Amino acid sequence: MAQSTFIPGRHIMDNIYLAQELMRRYADNKNAPKCTVKIDLRKAYDSVDWDFLKSILHGLNFHPKFVFWVIQCVTTPRFSIAINGSPHGVTTCPWRSWQTLGGILGLPSRDLEEIRSIFGFPMGALSVKYLGVPLTLSKLNIMHYTPLIEKIASLTKKWTCKNLSYAGKTELVRSVLQGVECYWLQVFPLPANVRDRVISICREFLWGTKHPPVSWKELFLPKDEGGLGFRDLGAWNKALLARNLWNIHV
Repeated sequence: MAQSTFIPGRHIMDNIYLAQELMRRYADNKNAPKCTVKIDLRKAYDSVDWDFLKSILHGLNFHPKFVFWVIQCVTTPRFSIAINGSPHGVTTCPWRSWQTLGGILGLPSRDLEEIRSIFGFPMGALSVKYLGVPLTLSKLNIMHYTPLIEKIASLTKKWTCKNLSYAGKTELVRSVLQGVECYWLQVFPLPANVRDRVISICREFLWGTKHPPVSWKELFLPKDEGGLGFRDLGAWNKALLARNLWNIHV
């Protein structure tokens, strides 16, 4: 599956849903033996045309010397692959090789060793993280949502030590925390207990106490109605999933 984020009319969610679909019934022993190979050789940076980059920098009126420095940095480096501590080969493309051989199901040990000898990849195991979200064979449980919860908790801990006003905290909850949640909300229907945990973290960060003076649901109201304009996670989750369904059918 090629990365399609920068293709007109395509979205990063297309790849996520395709990967999820490929994993359906993957563990069914009635199907033929199979394995999954995850390969990430190139990034968007590697496919940028340097002449295009140079013309963009000139178009933005950067100093010619600065443009020269940038182009020199991206076109002149050389890279070698270290095998057993010794460099082998030289390339001008800063590609990054991160490969995993996993999801082995029903393969005889002899075939498995042959595949490993061909690819030379380390063995992995499902579930794995794909484009920032878990890719697994079974229905997600609370454990799979731990990275989301920990991400939000770590952000609030960084901000707690700063002297922020209620207005500042409100803006961070609305723009940053709910932005982090939005990516996951587009992919999975979040269980109620996960939503409650996320709301609990945001509520304690906003009020600085576990006993808030105002119900969280009242903060969903627009500002002109006495709320703060926060999103209802449950409703927002359904709306984003419905939008993805719409995009699939149109």
